[in-house]
Amino acid sequence: MEFIQPFITSVTKILILTSAGFILFRSRFAQEKVRKPVLWMAINILLPMYFIHSFSGAWKAALDTGGTGNIPGWALMLSFFIISLCMIALQAGIGWLLTYKTNLIKTDRPFEMVMLFAVSNTGFIPFPILAPVVPKSFMVYMFFYILAFNLTIWSGLMPYLRRKAGTKGKTYKLNMPSAGIVAGAIIAALDLYKHVPAPVQAVMHVSSNMALDVILFVLGSILAGISLKNIRPLSEFKWHLGIKMVLFPAVVFSIAIFLPLSIFDSEIASAMRLAWALEAVAPPATSLMLICAAVGSKEQIDFMGSGILYTYMFSVITIPTFLILCAWLFY
Repeated sequence: MEFIQPFITSVTKILILTSAGFILFRSRFAQEKVRKPVLWMAINILLPMYFIHSFSGAWKAALDTGGTGNIPGWALMLSFFIISLCMIALQAGIGWLLTYKTNLIKTDRPFEMVMLFAVSNTGFIPFPILAPVVPKSFMVYMFFYILAFNLTIWSGLMPYLRRKAGTKGKTYKLNMPSAGIVAGAIIAALDLYKHVPAPVQAVMHVSSNMALDVILFVLGSILAGISLKNIRPLSEFKWHLGIKMVLFPAVVFSIAIFLPLSIFDSEIASAMRLAWALEAVAPPATSLMLICAAVGSKEQIDFMGSGILYTYMFSVITIPTFLILCAWLFY
């Protein structure tokens, strides 16, 4: 059972740090006075540092990782970017069919339900699990995956919702994690990181090592901000839980088993299968709460908060289950 130990360690860390953030930030004082600066530091400082430092340490390996040599590394980076867009579109399409077309899911918030399907937590949950067990070069590909997600949500969905709500705001927004990914790619591609002073590199190294742990703590603080007073009934989300959290990842996992990835190095092939399964089983992104708080109504916030809380509680079962299957079949 040694092959499963890294996965157990990762899941245990997620549960401990997220629970700690949830417990410590339940108080009104922590929510109003402490959470915002901690969240700002994690998103605007630690994550960009993590991306810049990680890119520079694995860029050359990522470019060289092409299995038999038929697929160059840059093509994999582009492929992961496109696959991320396809995953968002696919899950949005599933949500749209279930709510608007078939009426299988009956809700007074169909648009919000589609968003719960489409906008998954592509980074906060998968990255802490992937980082310890996959090659560093593979994480570079995943950075492009999350870049596509960030650009879609913050540069596409956010402006759309602002226009829909009639509120003012920028039509295009490059958030700091996305800026960190872009900057990291440019710095690594031009080999500029070697010119960064050693003390600064040391700070970035320490910060990048802390980043994913702090992000899990922050995730718990965001979940703690969901009001339990206005929670919607669980029955309203039963189809969402069954399809989004069980059926969809089961289908993706089954496809991942039979994907013809023999042209890739075995470590990269296993990492790909694991990543697709993890991205499929990831619960909705907590950024939906931030978006609703910025441009949405109280009813939207309550609905999104309810759906997110239920899925994260449910994911305590589904994520370890699929991880065990991944570890057993892919490693």
